[in-house]
Amino acid sequence: MVRWERAVMKLRSHPSMSYRGFQSWPPVWMREFGPETYPVGEVGILEDVQKSTPENHCFLVIKYNGSRYVGIIQCDDQDFFEKLYHCLRHACGQPIQEIGELDLDQS
Repeated sequence: MVRWERAVMKLRSHPSMSYRGFQSWPPVWMREFGPETYPVGEVGILEDVQKSTPENHCFLVIKYNGSRYVGIIQCDDQDFFEKLYHCLRHACGQPIQEIGELDLDQS
């Protein structure tokens, strides 16, 4: 009996986590309001995810060091984007670093 394993990859390194040839993870974070500061990398706690239609991108809102920041995730692959969006919606309240560790199907 042959047993097929699904190929999985971490969200942060998934080949479909790209837009026009550039990696989308982690997003570039911009402060929602107030003095401009730019945290870098997998920081903060995911508070909200909003899908933009009809484009394949969504806005992520995080809380980090007492401030709120917004980043954009974009993907070329529509099917992957839909899976990613639902995964992110369910990950609200989790640290961004842990979200980057999530396993996603490679197919």
